[in-house]
Amino acid sequence: MKTAEISARIKFSPTIENFRRKDRLSEFWIHAEVDDGLHFYYAWWLNRYATKMKIHRPVFGCHVTVTRDRDFIGDDKREIFLKLKEKYDGKIIKIHHGVDPYQKKDFWCIGVEPHPILCEIRESLGLKNSFPFHITIGRVGL
Repeated sequence: MKTAEISARIKFSPTIENFRRKDRLSEFWIHAEVDDGLHFYYAWWLNRYATKMKIHRPVFGCHVTVTRDRDFIGDDKREIFLKLKEKYDGKIIKIHHGVDPYQKKDFWCIGVEPHPILCEIRESLGLKNSFPFHITIGRVGL
């Protein structure tokens, strides 16, 4: 697989300005933010060659999902989460991503090679690394 390198900032408990469904957000989300330029670049190519549907910017911007609220195993891991947050929140890492986009349900993504810190975060919270890392570049919409 051809890869490219990009910087990513690890973000614990991300927030969204003006998000209507605040009840759907969780303090236990963790992702690594990447430059939204990836969205604009791939959206242009996808709209031109792959789909006539608009590719919307992800609500959290382009990002690598590390954990989602539905992945979180409960309050017994809160202390571990807070220690990881203290250690890694805001840390900038270099990740290697594929260059070929793929569609998964309503989302367009590009694959990401596992990063040791992101794997450590998942493992420390008792999550398996079987869910492959990817950058969410956009959501299909009308």
